[in-house]
Amino acid sequence: MRVSEQVRVGSGLSDLRNVERSLARLEEQVSTGQRIVRPSDDPGGAARVARLETMLRRVDTAERVAAGVRSDLEAEDAALQQLSSLLARARELGVQGASEALSATDRAALASEVDSLLGQALDLGNTRVDGRYLFAGTTTETKPFALEDVGGVTTPTYQGSDVSREVLLGPGQSIEHAAGPEPFAGGGGALDALVALRDALRADDTAAVGAGVEALDTALDRTTLALGTVGARMSELDAAADGFASEKVRIQGLLGELRDVDLSEAIVDLKAQQTAYERGLQVVAGVLKVSILDFVGRL
Repeated sequence: MRVSEQVRVGSGLSDLRNVERSLARLEEQVSTGQRIVRPSDDPGGAARVARLETMLRRVDTAERVAAGVRSDLEAEDAALQQLSSLLARARELGVQGASEALSATDRAALASEVDSLLGQALDLGNTRVDGRYLFAGTTTETKPFALEDVGGVTTPTYQGSDVSREVLLGPGQSIEHAAGPEPFAGGGGALDALVALRDALRADDTAAVGAGVEALDTALDRTTLALGTVGARMSELDAAADGFASEKVRIQGLLGELRDVDLSEAIVDLKAQQTAYERGLQVVAGVLKVSILDFVGRL
């Protein structure tokens, strides 16, 4: 084989190796759908992809946290709605009990129903979600409300925390929920109002029954206020969720631009490289064939 033919064969083989590498890269891109399969494909692009993927994971985490908070807020809202309904029923009973036309027996029957409502209100105050008490403030593992007999007088007690829970959704973004004892306990709380009305009905004391109705009005107002607070937090959460969704779309778009391959373009390039490879094989084979024939002719 002459020197010029050796050069042509060497050059042809070098071109084939380059085409083989291009073919392998294109085949991998087509099969994975990604332009950057490994960092060496584009070190700078791979670093940007890694940063964007980290950002995407943070958004995913924030969405999961927000979903958990929403579940809690929905449970709080349901409990407070039920509390509002039973307080309204207790008020109706109180208005009936304040009538001079009723007998002590009638008021005792009303007191029995109010006592049942008191038990339901206590259960609502001790609502749990995933093992956590919603209205216990930060002490979510402690049952917050109880009714204790203190010297023959039923007294509602609160064992939770007065500090509301604050949940971090993301960097610099948090939301409060489960604001402790409101509106179940404390002055003007639902439990105290229900106990006062029940005891007044049992004592057949119409003046005290009237005061109990007024206490229920205060408890209803506080329940309505608490419902408004929960609603505002749910709106705040919805706004945050919309922001997360928009950020997720933005990041995914940037990732697509950096990482994803244009399949139609990659397939066209792949076919072109396959054609180039076949042509290169033919060129090298042609050179080798001529060289062999030339060698045989000299024998």
